[in-house]
Amino acid sequence: MRYLGRHIAALAGSAAILLFFSEFYFLNEGPVLEVLATLRSAPPRVLLMLFELVLFYMLPAYVLLLALAHFRVGTLWGLFLAGALFGWATEGLFVPIVYEAIPFSFIFPSVGWHALVDVLLGWYLVRRLMRTNNLLVIVPLFVILGAVWAGWATWFWAEPDLLTPIPPEAFTRYTLVTSLLWIGGMLLLDQLGEAPFRPGVWEARLVLVVVGLLAGLMALATLPFSLLLAIPVALTLAALHRGRNAGRLAPLHEKRPAWWTYLLAPLTPATAALIYPIFFNTGQAIPTEDVTFLLLAAGTLLLIAGWVQPFLLATPHPDS
Repeated sequence: MRYLGRHIAALAGSAAILLFFSEFYFLNEGPVLEVLATLRSAPPRVLLMLFELVLFYMLPAYVLLLALAHFRVGTLWGLFLAGALFGWATEGLFVPIVYEAIPFSFIFPSVGWHALVDVLLGWYLVRRLMRTNNLLVIVPLFVILGAVWAGWATWFWAEPDLLTPIPPEAFTRYTLVTSLLWIGGMLLLDQLGEAPFRPGVWEARLVLVVVGLLAGLMALATLPFSLLLAIPVALTLAALHRGRNAGRLAPLHEKRPAWWTYLLAPLTPATAALIYPIFFNTGQAIPTEDVTFLLLAAGTLLLIAGWVQPFLLATPHPDS
């Protein structure tokens, strides 16, 4: 039972972190508007809504954790590729976003946001830097995250006919509530979760069957073009297999963050809440289309490099 509890804690904690960066840090309009409306009408119901979303995200989170465990990922390149699998699962198992604008939708947001921001930044780098127990590292980290969050929130202003800019008071409540999900996920994963994650054989097979069925259902409407996604997925799996056991990524499970580091995490929503009114009152907004193009380009180039890199540098492990 203890193993099962730690196993579920690792999965649920990862799902909560990934959900936060995928939906709420990104400000995906659907969940964001639902949270804002619920905070106005029935605030306690937000907890139930977030819990339901975590349950949904446990499946793509499992894809990430399974890839990391099965391919014994030990490099940032491997983590990025596993993050791409997570991104495709996120945008292609419950919603068909990955097929909306082929081939560009294969990259953004699946790779350009989910792999880069959700996984590399949110799931790994933030937790890695928290383990330094260094105020000069951790405080700027959380402040910068908050400042970027406030700036990115201005993308809501890009389409005034469809979306209304979030008032500062509502944005403050939104950041505080959704950040509790993120901080709680980190606590659950780092302090109570199984480390490293060890998926059971039959458990993994069952999950992969479910993933295959859901992916097939989502792909039906856009056949035959949706079959093209099999190409980047296959290349990613091949690169992960080739790079198995290569390198040694700083293992997060060998050291837990000090408890006080979690008390600094609210600096992120606090900074976002302080900076956002400046954008709101001045009407200034970040160039969303330009940033999206940069993320699309970066995701494409990094994905190609990630496919090639293991074959150029990595020495396959004897049991691979």
